[in-house]
Amino acid sequence: MLEDGSQRWMSGYGRITEERDSQPVRMSGVMFDVDERRRADDALRLADRRKDEFLAMLAHELRNPMATIRSGLNILTLTTAGDETTHSTVAMMNRQTAHLVRMVDDLLDVSRISRGKIELKKSRVNLVELVRQARQSIAAEFELQGKVLHIHLPSTPVDLEGDATRLIQVVANLLTNGLRYTGEDGQVWVSLIHQHQEAILQVRDNGIGLAKDQQSAIFELFVQVDNSVARSKGGLGLGLTLVKQLVEMHGGRVDVYSEGLGKGSTFTVHLPTLTTAAESSPMPAPQTTDSAAASRILVIDDNADAALMMTMLLKLKGYEAYSRTSGQAGLEAAERLQPAAILLDIGMPELDGYATCRLIREQAWGQGLAVIALTGYGQQEDRQRTREAGFDGHLVKPVDVDELTNLLTALLGKTPSG
Repeated sequence: MLEDGSQRWMSGYGRITEERDSQPVRMSGVMFDVDERRRADDALRLADRRKDEFLAMLAHELRNPMATIRSGLNILTLTTAGDETTHSTVAMMNRQTAHLVRMVDDLLDVSRISRGKIELKKSRVNLVELVRQARQSIAAEFELQGKVLHIHLPSTPVDLEGDATRLIQVVANLLTNGLRYTGEDGQVWVSLIHQHQEAILQVRDNGIGLAKDQQSAIFELFVQVDNSVARSKGGLGLGLTLVKQLVEMHGGRVDVYSEGLGKGSTFTVHLPTLTTAAESSPMPAPQTTDSAAASRILVIDDNADAALMMTMLLKLKGYEAYSRTSGQAGLEAAERLQPAAILLDIGMPELDGYATCRLIREQAWGQGLAVIALTGYGQQEDRQRTREAGFDGHLVKPVDVDELTNLLTALLGKTPSG
């Protein structure tokens, strides 16, 4: 501390030069003023933390307008018929919206990676089936771009302990990478083999390849293979980082090999497998449905556009739907309407979704109805919090219409008419 009371960071070293009765009485050394460097380091750490916080906030805020857009496109899909131009345009917009959703998810995940916040929900899974699901999610993009996807899978299950959603994300990201970095005659080959106690998943393409220095850096955050001014290949440089992080969290590793630029790339994922066969789980009994009765649904969301689009979409799916734009108005409407289910936004001013749900559950009429959370957050801790608040389901914005209707059917035990 200086005479004026201010503090400065110092670094130094020294040695004892004289002792008396085994006690040091003199020493010599050198002190360095490192205050400027230390404060610069602190500023960099602060800027990095603020960057992560901003990315997380940005990704979350983007979900509300995307939810409205996706609902609107779903409505157009259900109501547009006969006009091929309109149909193809809506289909294209749906694909691009899905691409935006994936990028927003990546933005959220990169923030969680930096802070070690990604958590896995593990169970016994069959990797063969997960690869099939990942292929299904991206097959239309390969067909649209005229590229070929070859899949070679074993006929027997390859069982491991893992998070099914995250493992599908690993495979889908590798397939997306192959799709993005191959040319007009692009081909991607996927193979899965089970050796000893290890699953080996290989994704090979005939794309632009990697230089030697790129092979060591390709898994780092924000690294781009396509550094040209045109940036024709797109992407945020996050997908492969997520692959590496998620594979390592499953106790595995991922490698990449390329003979050089223009000679394609091969990504190989190694994952530990279970030594015992998966126990077969009984199939759930099919739900009985009453297609003659429409279910009454109340949407509560302070974003008026999002509430309107969701209500219109539900009506087109055969539900009797209503909307309110505040927690208090939603409570009053729920008491009067006695809906079968409520779709409840979490981030509302004054009375948020958690408080609204708790107040609903305190009412006699609110004990048996289904309450589903609508939120931009989908981590395990977010789902745990909604369960503790009394929600029956948890949907992440922008909501997929099939996921929504499947959840409503499961909770209500019937499908809507229409």
